[in-house]
Amino acid sequence: MNDRHHPTAQGTPSLRPGALRPGTLLPPALVPSLGRLACAAGLGITVQGAALAAPTAHYLPDGVAGKSAAFKAAAEASAPPFNSRNKTLEKVGDGLRLLDLGVALLGDQADPALRAWTAEQRKRAAGEGLRLQRHLDLLQNDYGEQFGAAVARALSAVAPGREVQACEPPPRLPGMPGGNKSPCPGEDLSAAIAAKIDLDAKLKSALTDINAVPWPEVSTPKQEWAPLALTGTAAWVNLGAVAEATIGRRIAQHRADLEGALEPLSPRLSAGDAAALAEAKALRAAYEAKLSADGKVLKDALKVTLEKTKGAPSGVGLCANAPVLGGCAGEDRTREVIALLAENKTWQKATAALQD
Repeated sequence: MNDRHHPTAQGTPSLRPGALRPGTLLPPALVPSLGRLACAAGLGITVQGAALAAPTAHYLPDGVAGKSAAFKAAAEASAPPFNSRNKTLEKVGDGLRLLDLGVALLGDQADPALRAWTAEQRKRAAGEGLRLQRHLDLLQNDYGEQFGAAVARALSAVAPGREVQACEPPPRLPGMPGGNKSPCPGEDLSAAIAAKIDLDAKLKSALTDINAVPWPEVSTPKQEWAPLALTGTAAWVNLGAVAEATIGRRIAQHRADLEGALEPLSPRLSAGDAAALAEAKALRAAYEAKLSADGKVLKDALKVTLEKTKGAPSGVGLCANAPVLGGCAGEDRTREVIALLAENKTWQKATAALQD
């Protein structure tokens, strides 16, 4: 069995905008994929009889998985802890994307301590995502080894002296005629194998040991920051959220331009090429400069709109931090302000240069 008490993995910040999406992990699709993992563990074709004899029976790896209570229990044991942690990573990833955007829009007005905290949280979340993915990979490998061995023991019991083939029929394409004849040789032993491995004491003991290994924890960082004064600081609006709601296509284009420019550098960056890293950093700096310029227009436009619009919230500052990560001190008026901007002529005129 693999040892999952591995050294702590450390993540590194990415130069890509919004690249930290720790929620995009491989899903724990343990049933029926464990059937294929069992085959990968050395059971592609299991010979019980003469080496040259034609197979007289078969089993379907996914069929065994679908009929086995042990397979189902493995999925039920692993899915909840994975799903809860992955959900947290997705939430944090979305918050960091909004935070990263807000800091870039503030430009040189962003608190240096907030910039440092942003980089620190990006690195922390990347490391937690890597550790969760590593745990899941090793978990699936461990399950594959143990279920593979259990299938081998089951075959010895249910098909002594026979050659049995692991068979995976090709999928039928929609609209294509298909006959009733199976392409798999002989008797289907999937149900018999599933019943046998469900009674396998060695498998049960191994699964208990695997499931006892603690899952790595993930966290949601929380820190409240002081808003940057606009018409005051008693309340605040999230600058990144305002930008995405009002000039979202422009922001998306900036991101797409950077992604496109970074893509050709990927092989060299993966190889640790110093020149490629310097070029990537320059591209990232140019991207942030574009956002900073847009942010200045947004800040000036927001100030004049709030001051000139009757009934608009007063005493409002700008917050770069995402609410899920702690936001800023004071009352969050983001939704109210975004609704106010939707049809506001002062705002539309002041941001005309940023509109498509």
